[in-house]
Parts: sequence; structure tokens; C-alpha cells
Amino acid sequence: MKLEHLSGSRISTYEQCKLKYYATYEEELPKGEPHPLTNMGSAVHKMFEYASLTHIGKGACESFDPLWYKSAAVKEFDVLPEHLPLVDHLTQNALNWGYFRDMTGCVGVEVPVDFDLADGTKVVGFIDRLDVKTPTATVIDLKTQKRPFSPEDLARNWQARIYNIGTRKLYPAVTGKVKVAFWVLRHQVQPIWLTAEDAVIDEEALMKVAADIKGCGVPEGTPSALCPWCPKHGQCKYEGEGRKARFKRMQSK
Repeated sequence: MKLEHLSGSRISTYEQCKLKYYATYEEELPKGEPHPLTNMGSAVHKMFEYASLTHIGKGACESFDPLWYKSAAVKEFDVLPEHLPLVDHLTQNALNWGYFRDMTGCVGVEVPVDFDLADGTKVVGFIDRLDVKTPTATVIDLKTQKRPFSPEDLARNWQARIYNIGTRKLYPAVTGKVKVAFWVLRHQVQPIWLTAEDAVIDEEALMKVAADIKGCGVPEGTPSALCPWCPKHGQCKYEGEGRKARFKRMQSK
């Protein structure tokens, strides 16, 4: 299959369903309307982006109220009225957890990550917020998902691993640990600490992922609750396939 670049979301799509990856990035089929909760999450991200830009590099901002930016973000992403209380709840959680407690080390929001692997594969991404206090750094990634990450999810999270590599390439003076903190706003802050050695290992692993994607011939579908938001929705022969049927199909190979 075609591979323009790798990113955490592209790898996640490939691992979730190879056919969805093919439909999205190879056939470039229209994605259709996003899930309403996706719009809600985008609005929350945008609120904190707007708010953070005014206080980068400053100290404690306990009295700062990002809800001032709510109307612009909600309008931009067409958030449904029934989701506005959730926007307020998630925003308040971030404030209570101290999102603006110390902005002195913040070097940027929506920081672009863009680097090439040894095999020429481009890797891209955007860091919600990056704080650098050499020799260490902290990545803050806001999440509005329903469930927290399991320990296994955190350990293999490609987004965190890409952020670790990208931060070190942007700031070579970061030689200590990079803390990637997923602020899962419905639940808790879930951190993972990654080293320079992890970055070297993960660059090799990313090249293997790239080779796997490029070497994938005829992709098969993996049905899930996310099927209605796939470009192949209504056209996929695997859609609605039960676990038993899928198990038999996999066993028959």
C-alpha cells in the first residue's frame, strides 16, 4: 500500500483495520461527517490552544479562565448543544489538575513534529503542548475519550513514542527522560516516561511498521464499533461480522 508518511493516527488506523487504512489513504475516499463527540473534542483542544498562546513562558496562571474562548471554539466545530455541559466539565477538570499552574517551560502549543527515518520514511505529528526544562521535557496531550488507557495501551502507544523521538530532534539538549502525559480529561492524567534509548529503538520499530504497510497486499477488514465512521461503511463485506465468524476466517488462513 501507499505510504506518504507515518503518524500516530495513521498507525492506529492501520492496526485497527487495514481496509479502513486502504480506503482512507490509498483510495482517498471521502471520510464523511465526523462523530459529534469528535467535534466536541476538537473544540476542547482549540480552547486550550487559544488560551495557552497568551501565556507561553509565564508563571502560574491560576486565575486564567479558558472558558472565555469557549464560544469561538464551539462555533468553529459546530458542537451540539447537548455536548456543551461536557465541554465545561472537561475544561474544569483540566483547570483543577493544574494545566495553567506553571507555563514557564512551555515552548509551544500544536508544536509540529516532522522527521525522516533512516529508510527515508517521513514521520509527522503535532504536540498539544511542549514544556522543555533541559535536560528533560514534558509533552501534554489532551484526550477526551470515554475510557482511560490500559497499562498495555500506554506501553505500546505510538503517539507517545513519536513525541519522544520528535522532541529530542527538535531540542537536542533534551538528553534525559521525556514525560508524555496524556490528560484523559474524563478520568485522570496518565503519564509515561521515555528515554533516549527508547527513541533509538522506536525509530527502528517505526521502519518495520512502514515496511509492513508498504508490503500489505490485499487488506482485510476488522469490524468494530467504529465501522459507521469508515469510508467503506455500507460497502464492506466484513462489516457486521461477528467474533466467531472472524475467528473462523482467521483460523482458515
